Amino acid sequence: MIYWLFALVLAIALYLFYRCKRYEKWLENLEDELQFLDRYPDSHLKLLDQSKPPQVKNILEEIVKLSARSYQSALEVSKLREEQETLISGILHDFRTPLTSIQGYLDLLNQEYKKTDEQIDHAKIHQYLQIINERSQVLYEQASSFYLLSILESKHRKVEFESLSLADLLSEEIAARATELEEKFGEEIDIEIDELVPIEQSRLDLQRIISNLIRNSLAHGEAPFSVKLYEAEGTQIIEVCNRWYNPGLVDLERLLDRSFRTDPSRHNSRIPHAGLGMSIIRELCQHLNIEIHLSEDCSAANRLLAAEHQPHVAILRIQLIFKEIVKIPL
Repeated sequence: MIYWLFALVLAIALYLFYRCKRYEKWLENLEDELQFLDRYPDSHLKLLDQSKPPQVKNILEEIVKLSARSYQSALEVSKLREEQETLISGILHDFRTPLTSIQGYLDLLNQEYKKTDEQIDHAKIHQYLQIINERSQVLYEQASSFYLLSILESKHRKVEFESLSLADLLSEEIAARATELEEKFGEEIDIEIDELVPIEQSRLDLQRIISNLIRNSLAHGEAPFSVKLYEAEGTQIIEVCNRWYNPGLVDLERLLDRSFRTDPSRHNSRIPHAGLGMSIIRELCQHLNIEIHLSEDCSAANRLLAAEHQPHVAILRIQLIFKEIVKIPL
C-alpha cells in the first residue's frame, strides 16, 4: 500500500515538474514575443499561432486585443495631429496672404504721401485704401471663423433652443447680404421661401450656418445663385445653389473638411479657402441634429468629366435637412 502511495506521489511530482518546465519554457519565449508585438503592433500572428495551453492563450489574446486598441488609438492620434498641423499651416498661410498684401499697399501709400501736393494721386490713394479695407475684412472673417471653431469644440458650450420660423430667419440673413449678392450675382438670383410652421432650434447657431453658406457662395461661387426653403416628406429643407469649379473631387463631403483648400486661380476668391467656413457648418449641423447633403448638377458637356473625376464646372447644391422637427402650435 505504501509502495503504491509513494508511486502515485512520485508520478504527480513528475507531472508537475514536467508542466512547470513547459510553462517555464513558454514564459522564457513570452518576453521575446511581447517585444515582437511592441515592435509590430499590427501583427499578432506569432503570438496566437503558437501551441500554448488555454490559460496562456487567453492571456495572450487579451494582450493582443489591448495592443490592437492601443495601436488604433495611436493611429487616430497621429491622424488628428496631422489634420491639426495641416489646418494650422492653412490658417497661417491665409493670414499671411492678406497681411503681406496690406503691407505692400501701406508701402505704396507711404510713397504717395512723400510726394508733393501736386504729385499726389488721390485716385490711387483711394484705391489702395479700398484694397487695404478688403484685406482687413478678410483677416477679420478668418479670425472670427477660427474663434468660432474653437468655441464649437469646447465641451462647455451650451445650445439654447427656441421657437423660430426658418422663413423669417432665412429672409433676414439674405436681406443683410442683399447688396453683396447683387454685386456678385447680378440678376441671376432666385429666392423661393415658403412659409412653414415654426420649429424648435438654436437661433444663433442657425444664423451662423446660413451666414456661412451665403458667405461661401459669395467668396467661391459664381452665378446663378439660388436659395430655397420648402417642405418635403415632413421635413423642412434649406437649399443653396451656385455655379462652382470642381477641381476633380470624387467625394463632395471633402468640402466640409477643415484642411480642404480651393485653387484661387480658378475663381474670384480673395483668398485660398482653408475649409473653415464649411467645416463650421458641419460642426453646427452635427450639434443641432441637422443633416447636410452636397450634390452636383452637371451639364451634358460636363457629365463625362464629372464621371471621370476631372476638373469641371457644375451647379453645387447644399441642402440642410431638418429631419426631427418639433412643431410649435400657431
